[in-house]
Amino acid sequence: MGQMYTPGTDTPASVYGDFKAQVSASPIMSSASGFFSASGIGGACPTWHIPGNKYWGQAGFSFDFFCADGMLALLALAGYMVLAVGAFSAFRIAIY
Repeated sequence: MGQMYTPGTDTPASVYGDFKAQVSASPIMSSASGFFSASGIGGACPTWHIPGNKYWGQAGFSFDFFCADGMLALLALAGYMVLAVGAFSAFRIAIY
C-alpha cells in the first residue's frame, strides 16, 4: 500500500499571504481603496447658511448648531442610548 499523505511546502502563513495578495489585486478591492479616506478635512465646525427672502426674513438661516458647547455631550448621550438599546435587544433576543 502506498503512502496516503505527502506533505507540501505550504504553511498557513504562506497560504494566507497568497490569499491576501489575490484579494488585494482584485478589481473590487482596488476600486474601494481610498474610499473611506478623510484627507483634507479641517478641524473647523461645519456651518452653512441659507439666504433669506421676504417670506423667511432677510437674514436667512444659519446652521451652526454643531459648534455649540452642548452638542458633543448630546451626541455622546445619543451614542450611549443607541448602545443601551442594542444591548437590551441582544439580551432580549438571547433570552427569548
